[in-house]
Amino acid sequence: MTQFRKACAAAKRFWKYWKAKKHRSIYVGIADVCNAKCYYCQKGYDNLQQVRSTKKPFMEVGFFEKLVRHCKAAHFLDETGVLGLYSWNESFLHPELTKIIDVGTREHCLMSLASNGSIRPKLPENFDASAIGNISFSLCGFSQASYDKIHQLDFHQIRSNIEWMVRAFRQHGFFGFLLLRFHIYQFNVSEIEPARRWAKSLGMQFAPYYAYINDPQKSWQYLQQTLPVEYLTRVSKDLFMGYHLYRSKKVMNGCDRIAVAWPDVEGNCKVCCMNNTSIGSIFDFSSPEEMMRAKQAICQQCLATFDFNMWDEINDDDWKKRRAGKLSFSYVSQFLKTCFLKKTR
Repeated sequence: MTQFRKACAAAKRFWKYWKAKKHRSIYVGIADVCNAKCYYCQKGYDNLQQVRSTKKPFMEVGFFEKLVRHCKAAHFLDETGVLGLYSWNESFLHPELTKIIDVGTREHCLMSLASNGSIRPKLPENFDASAIGNISFSLCGFSQASYDKIHQLDFHQIRSNIEWMVRAFRQHGFFGFLLLRFHIYQFNVSEIEPARRWAKSLGMQFAPYYAYINDPQKSWQYLQQTLPVEYLTRVSKDLFMGYHLYRSKKVMNGCDRIAVAWPDVEGNCKVCCMNNTSIGSIFDFSSPEEMMRAKQAICQQCLATFDFNMWDEINDDDWKKRRAGKLSFSYVSQFLKTCFLKKTR
């Protein structure tokens, strides 16, 4: 019954967030490491080139707690906003992930998690997942052949891990939404439908989207037609870049990333998830407006250049349909599974 009451309270809070038109959210890079080798991702490309970051690999729990409290006091994060525990890197590699989540729970935050599915976090018996609003898993295909081309991880192990995590997090009180982000490449189009069926069998929302160059410098080079020939050749064989180039320009008129704080493992604010330029420590800003002024010049240049919205991950029409049509059934089914699933070892 205790778990049922926790789920009810968390459900009410998540519904409040879901219905809010405006809210303040932050996305904290609790890890600066990733185990994938994605050619089109900044971190993955560095992994392929064996480039090592100079930052500490993981955010300390005490520092994370200090950061969250500052963000709440300075109104970077409000009661209807989300505390994201990721920023492209693999946050599930954090050795104290559950302690990080515990801090967010104590601070009454609605949290969002993301993973490539390669790591099974150790969940203590008393772990409380009821403050997690959503968990998303990213797939670069639905076969080992696709994984050999991009992530270079064990697909069958990832599939097994995700199935385990779906059950395990629900059993620990997770009431929210599960999202499967499927990256569409030229070589994995035939795998979309099998992935969709698998996601449905696990009660996950399915969100396919066209993969893109997740590196602002290389994206700029692509637009300026100055990409190295070797890189451009791979792009032409793997990606559907034309989809992004010819989308409506009006989509980017109001980029929602401008008002979001993106602190990294050391507390330094990035411009956004697609631009690692530091604008200063999160502790140097006393309000979101002050932070936005620091971003202004960089954001204006981005809006003027990337008017095709390369980083619009989910098709707008698909997103509206999920909100309007499939929300209630998915929500109720996951809520019931949260409360009544048997324990998994």
